[in-house]
Amino acid sequence: MLKVILALFFLLLLLAGGAVLILWLKPHRSTSARLLLPDGTTVSVAGTTFGTNHVIGGTLARLVARTPWGMQVALGRLLGSGVVTHQALSTPTPTLVVWLDSPTIAPASPPRPFLGWYEGYLADTNGFVSGSDQTFYPGVGGLFAMQFSAFPRRNRTLALHFYFHDTQGKVKQCGTLTVLNPEFRAYSQWQPETLPATKMVGDVKATLIQVTTGLGNDMSYSPLPDGGHVVTFSTNHDDGRNETGCCLLLRSPTDSSQIWQVDHVELSDATGNVLRSTSMSSGGADDIFSFGPSLWTNESAWKLRCEIKRTKGFAAGELFTFKNVPVPEMLQTNYPGWATNVNGVTVTLDHIIRRPSLTNLNGGWSTSQLSEAHFRMTGLSNDLHLDLIEIRADNGTNVESPSSSTGDNMQDRYLRNIPPETKTLDFTFAVQRGRWVEFLVKPETGSGRFEFPAPPKSKTAK
Repeated sequence: MLKVILALFFLLLLLAGGAVLILWLKPHRSTSARLLLPDGTTVSVAGTTFGTNHVIGGTLARLVARTPWGMQVALGRLLGSGVVTHQALSTPTPTLVVWLDSPTIAPASPPRPFLGWYEGYLADTNGFVSGSDQTFYPGVGGLFAMQFSAFPRRNRTLALHFYFHDTQGKVKQCGTLTVLNPEFRAYSQWQPETLPATKMVGDVKATLIQVTTGLGNDMSYSPLPDGGHVVTFSTNHDDGRNETGCCLLLRSPTDSSQIWQVDHVELSDATGNVLRSTSMSSGGADDIFSFGPSLWTNESAWKLRCEIKRTKGFAAGELFTFKNVPVPEMLQTNYPGWATNVNGVTVTLDHIIRRPSLTNLNGGWSTSQLSEAHFRMTGLSNDLHLDLIEIRADNGTNVESPSSSTGDNMQDRYLRNIPPETKTLDFTFAVQRGRWVEFLVKPETGSGRFEFPAPPKSKTAK
């Protein structure tokens, strides 16, 4: 009888141990609701991680993931596939990863047509959508990691908004999922400056007049009767992309020939978010520009850091020109291989591709339709820049470059309106150092109207 009791006891102990092991092996999943997407797939949030090493899986799986790879293999063979991490990744900087779970769809016959893709953006508790996007393609199945370097850290939960892009270019918002914030805690607060605010950057006077966020990427420019101008941004960003517009006056009191513009922007806040602009637009006005991505409006202040550069007013030693560069025949390529060195920067004109000129770009175009000049350079640093100032044809025509592509050691300049009879081109560049100016600002929301009055007329001595 005693043996029977002991056997039952050990059987119960074994079952209890097995239950504990099953719980340890069970993947960590949130109880997020599932969202039905327009293409028929569903997604839910499997979990969130923050840091540089991200693991999604059961408790034991996460512990095993910290052991050497050989031990992971051995434990997997001994204890089964449940101890193997479901998915892991590393990020170069601390990042919020939202793990999405989407069931795998069985292959259809005939194959399902490609319907489009999704972009995800985060919103704060006020419902303000901003930050960088993450792309998600339907039908892949399994776990998918959406990575966000910036997010509203003061909120206990976040809303992940999905936007569907169909193959015709239309975009619509198609639902949200709730995301737990692993970095939720108390943070310090920054105090914004009162606008307008003025800073001196060397001999340049920088006056920030207005900062407005919640803007779309469409803008219009119109002159005022008094010689000023108005730039109006749309406030419709139904695709999730949020732009911020600024009016920043840059003047050199000592050299009126200098024209300064903002080259790019860095945004940060008191919680540790940092974003660098990936899009910039001036809208035809030197003093008014927009950029994206942006941060969220639940912060008391943003730190706005702008790198400024000249577009006019260079010293002779800062400019150089590749003169009389031979232009190839139509649909041909020239390889000049010309090189020069200016202020420690070596620039090589590698090749030029000639394509038919486009006179109207409003109907849509791609860079493959434009003529192209490829340059290579060495010696540039973070604040030392190579900027194209002018392209001039041999008949005096100013050739436009509506687009460019840049890398660490290269620039591709796309040329729009080379006259058909052109034999040579002159490319003028400037090598210059950028300057930084920063402000603590609380952005406005709402109207996207920026009105810039005419500069005061100089008084004529009697």
